[in-house]
Amino acid sequence: MTLMNQHDVAWLLQTVAKKMGFWGLLGVCITGLSAAYFYSNIVSTQQRIVEAEATIAQQSSSNKQNAPIETIAQPTNSPKALADFYRTFPTESAIPDTLAEINRLAAKQGIYLNSGDYKLNKIKVQRGTASTPVLTQYEMVLPLESSYPSIRALTVSILHQLPSVAVSDIQMMRDSTLSPFIEAKLVLVLFVRGD
Repeated sequence: MTLMNQHDVAWLLQTVAKKMGFWGLLGVCITGLSAAYFYSNIVSTQQRIVEAEATIAQQSSSNKQNAPIETIAQPTNSPKALADFYRTFPTESAIPDTLAEINRLAAKQGIYLNSGDYKLNKIKVQRGTASTPVLTQYEMVLPLESSYPSIRALTVSILHQLPSVAVSDIQMMRDSTLSPFIEAKLVLVLFVRGD
């Protein structure tokens, strides 16, 4: 820049500064600093995103290499496999222990099982021999009155801790939308070996 150009630029800046005043200059400075700060943060954030994506890609490729190969179990119809399957179920003598466990899980959620209807059903085997074990269904209809989270937690804990118990049906009813309690009917089926 020549000396003349420097004087022209200085004169132009002084004229603009006088017209803008103190607050105008302050606004221009703040805008300029904000733009510089914003730009520097965008660049650093984009660099972190690229690094994170590279790390995730590296971890996923190493997990795929180290992951065990899962094989799908082929169904077997052999009598031994069927007998082993039936042996996983508890015997009828385990019914009182299972009922005590259900009561314990209910009490843990603040639900007290005061009554219930119980029914025992034999499951007929379509094909098999006389030595093939027969399953027995022990159906329990339990009326409950509690909050929804407690009833849900009870149902989940029964299913997780008692693998031979299935939820056959659950019905819920609330008298009023403002009522915190739900009246429910929980139908559980306990599968036992009918030796």
